[in-house]
Amino acid sequence: MTYEHILVEHDGAVDWLTLNRPDQLNTLNPGLLGELNDYFVSLERHYSVRVVVMKGAGRMSVPAWTSRPRVRHSTTAPTP
Repeated sequence: MTYEHILVEHDGAVDWLTLNRPDQLNTLNPGLLGELNDYFVSLERHYSVRVVVMKGAGRMSVPAWTSRPRVRHSTTAPTP
């Protein structure tokens, strides 16, 4: 199957799955999520695949779940 947002390479029992939206830092969108769903559903028919290694193209190796900045939580109360 041909995908727009992911690349799949087969190497024996291992599939290498690359999120291929480097210009958008591999952020998740409905198209990417749909392709991931289709790919993983298709594995039900491919018993030879035992491992899926997922990576991201470009400088972001993991998908960005949100564009909001991280918030640090402190366990100490602020000083008055």
